[in-house]
Amino acid sequence: MAYENLDYTHLTPEQAKTVDSIAEAIRNKAYGIDVREAMARALEIVSNAISLGGGQDSLQLSIKLSDLSQEVKEALTGGAVAVVGENSVGTENIKNDAVTTDKTSFITVSKNLIDASKAIYGYDFDDNGDLIARDAYYVIPKIPVKPSTTVYKNKNGALVEYNELGSKIMSYANSGRRSYQLTNETYFVGLSVSSSNISSAQLEYGDVETPFEEFKHDRLSVEIKMGVENMESNDLSEISNFVKEDLLSGKQPDLEYGDITTSLQKGTDTITRVRPKNLPLEMKSGEYVQILNTDKYRMAIATEDDPGRFLDGWNSTSYTATKDTMVAFMFSLKDGGNVDIEDLKKNIYFHSNAAVATIADIKSSNSEVKYVTLSGSDENSGDGVNTGYATLQKALDENPAKIIIENGDYFQGATKSGIQDLTIMPLYPQGDPVRFLGGKEIKILTAYNNIYYFNYSEQNVYYDNVFVKKSQNPIQNASRPMYYANLWEIGNEQDYNMKPVLTLEECQNETGTFYYDGSRIYLNPENQNNTFVPVKGEIGLNLSGDKLTILPLIEAKYFDKEPFILDDIRNLNTIGVVGTHSARADGFSLDNTSGTLDKCTARFNMNDGFNPHFAGKTTFIDCIGSDNGDDGISHHEVCVGTIIGGKYERNGSGGVTPANNAKVTITGAIIRGNGIGISQNVNQDVETVSKHNLITGNDIGVVSNSKGNFVSIGDVIQDNVTDVQGVLEQY
Repeated sequence: MAYENLDYTHLTPEQAKTVDSIAEAIRNKAYGIDVREAMARALEIVSNAISLGGGQDSLQLSIKLSDLSQEVKEALTGGAVAVVGENSVGTENIKNDAVTTDKTSFITVSKNLIDASKAIYGYDFDDNGDLIARDAYYVIPKIPVKPSTTVYKNKNGALVEYNELGSKIMSYANSGRRSYQLTNETYFVGLSVSSSNISSAQLEYGDVETPFEEFKHDRLSVEIKMGVENMESNDLSEISNFVKEDLLSGKQPDLEYGDITTSLQKGTDTITRVRPKNLPLEMKSGEYVQILNTDKYRMAIATEDDPGRFLDGWNSTSYTATKDTMVAFMFSLKDGGNVDIEDLKKNIYFHSNAAVATIADIKSSNSEVKYVTLSGSDENSGDGVNTGYATLQKALDENPAKIIIENGDYFQGATKSGIQDLTIMPLYPQGDPVRFLGGKEIKILTAYNNIYYFNYSEQNVYYDNVFVKKSQNPIQNASRPMYYANLWEIGNEQDYNMKPVLTLEECQNETGTFYYDGSRIYLNPENQNNTFVPVKGEIGLNLSGDKLTILPLIEAKYFDKEPFILDDIRNLNTIGVVGTHSARADGFSLDNTSGTLDKCTARFNMNDGFNPHFAGKTTFIDCIGSDNGDDGISHHEVCVGTIIGGKYERNGSGGVTPANNAKVTITGAIIRGNGIGISQNVNQDVETVSKHNLITGNDIGVVSNSKGNFVSIGDVIQDNVTDVQGVLEQY
């Protein structure tokens, strides 16, 4: 019979001492409260009974499974209301297909693999899977995917498959909606989509199309995410609770709003830095807010009409209101941890009109692009191919987010500091490079007695000081002769800097020399059919700041000093960039810079090819540092360097030279034909780890200084005049 009482108060301790009473209580209670509660209450009663006296022996219990009711058996053996002890369920105990999507609704894995915020405008993939310039198209590069799966795209476009290292392994031409069977080596895909389709493009697992869903940045639902203290890669900031009625409760700090800390004038417009105090913030249509330090901070945005949805997940760095609304922000550190509110205040900028507020004096909006073209003019707007600037310097001065340069030769250099986030790229990603040249290439000579000449009327301060005014000695006495007037002879991989002499007679008597009389350059070359370049420009590109990306086919060469000075950059990414033929310096100066140089080339430079100094963490992937007067690559001071693959050959001193407290790891490189293959140039402690490198054909294969630590793992060190000098820890 069912009990009238539903709170167990009718059971006495004596009644609770028998199995029948306990089972009957649980059995009759089940219709009102679930079995787990009934069992818990019954056990409490048993415990009370024990504590009242008599001890466990007084309980008339020797419970067997057969003694229990069916409901209790189910509860103990895995029925619908099983009692599960802590840490008691292993993977093997979960029935196949028992965990369904409705039971894991707190996890929001994105069905759509396309993150449109990472799309790059102005490019498409050709039939071979190579990038080409194309208006009204976007490319979404390297979307992570699972190998050996099928994916389906719902819009026209091309698809390219990449392996785990990012190398192209398969490409499909532009086509309509279709499925693709990915290879077992495919870890990324690239996708192209037209501008009209980018907002509704979807790539999903499976071989059929399903309804479109927006890309989900968050791996957990908003409700779960709010309570997470230590998220993967993004700890929530102190501004953690996004409920509108409770924005400033709990541990949330008070962000002062309206206190102008910086006021910048751009034309008639004032751009102010503000500190939001009361969240949510009222924003009118067109108003604009931006985070400056995009390498450090991220924000999520919600609006009054949809307060539970973050418009841009955790990747937003700017927001423009499309209508009058209340907007709230949640801030996080990009790399995790709690936000320093005082520092964050300095990195929030607000403006009343996004169309006007490009923040060009600080950082432009991500949509701003400037063009440099061969037929351009610095009087143009720079907004397109037909209205491009003539100089890179003009484009840099406008502080755009992206500079696109028409392929061809530019006899100029450029300098810019304080870069916030800039990409420099060619107009056409294939074909001729963009070349910044410090001198013009001369290919035709006129015979003169037993030597040659060409007319030269350019203003060249180096030639004027050495040959005309004679105010500068032509040669500096050094271990490697350094010339103050320079002319390159280029040909057959035997490029060299010709020696300046002060009389025509000297030039006639010595091969490899040249002389300038103010209107003609006379030269005694090794091969008159080579190309000759009188050096006029001082420095190629001198750039510094927060974040800089330089894409392939950008070159700088034939300068008196460095082709590239890329100092003091927090996040540098260069791909296929070439810096060669520095008459008196390094190919790449990288002081206090961190980042990645991928497939870059530094050759025929007076000093080092790549020259990181003072601090910073740099990674060099498949780079070439060869034919330089000093080292192919040399990390100094407290730099941390990683060298993966590449060739470091025929350098006057070392192929790879860690120096002065540097910590360098070298893996899979070819180091050949140098004075020293790997040389620890040690004034202080240097840590070098060399793994699976080919070190051959050098005067000395490896020099290990007693002040440093050198570990060699699986290196091939052979066929050097001397293979090893010093103590080398080999495995």
